[in-house]
Amino acid sequence: MINWTEGQVIIIETLQIQNELLKLYEEEYDKLYSIVFRMTGNHHDAEDAMQNAFLKAIKHFQQFRGEAKLSTWLYRILVNEGNKNYKQIRKLPVVAITQELGVNEEDFFSGLESPDEPIDNRLMVDEMREKCLTAFMRCLPKQQRAVFVLRTFLNLTLSEIAEVLVITENNAKVTLYRARKNIQELHHDRCSLVDPSKPCKCYLWIKFMKDRNLPMPKGYTDYKDPEMVDEYKQLIRGVLDVYAMYKVGRKIPKVIFIKKLREKVL
Repeated sequence: MINWTEGQVIIIETLQIQNELLKLYEEEYDKLYSIVFRMTGNHHDAEDAMQNAFLKAIKHFQQFRGEAKLSTWLYRILVNEGNKNYKQIRKLPVVAITQELGVNEEDFFSGLESPDEPIDNRLMVDEMREKCLTAFMRCLPKQQRAVFVLRTFLNLTLSEIAEVLVITENNAKVTLYRARKNIQELHHDRCSLVDPSKPCKCYLWIKFMKDRNLPMPKGYTDYKDPEMVDEYKQLIRGVLDVYAMYKVGRKIPKVIFIKKLREKVL
């Protein structure tokens, strides 16, 4: 029988947790990345949050007593990392602009002349759509946003969400209802991707920004994903399911991310 020292036992346990976490990251990469991307709004911060969550889970693994699943513990750390730089906004940009101009949104968009040539640049429209989705997410209170992403991307039950966020199941239920209601109202009141009859269109925003020499949004389309072609075709036809738009179609490739992660810990 081998008599391990306390230090050796800790090293062995650390390696075991590390391997389990790596396996979890590899198996659920798309879902985990989608959570932090929707919480941070950009690839750079999403990658940092993913890495920091992994390193913190290893560093503090002794706090994990096995009372919950390892995945539940990791989700909690991921949400905390995603919330670090969260700043809620009280108004969507379009609301602030129209209030400043003293017009309603419908009049504002009808006053924007359509481009002389249709803006069919898929990447540019993608970037504009993502800018809007990020703004919609930032309009949600912190707890609503956390519950929304856990339900939308991980399909967790209310009981599992409650365990991750350390709240009651009833609190999780009420918070999810409010988050969905807010998201629905933000979209259905204005977004043409949800309802083609609505006035807010990506190409009009692109023209609005170009005409005023405003910096165009960028960063989301840095990573290629063939699935985005089909997703885009669906979007320009008009998506009736709001939540379909929150799918994160562009991610840092899993192979590249896992390689970086291994380099940090091995």
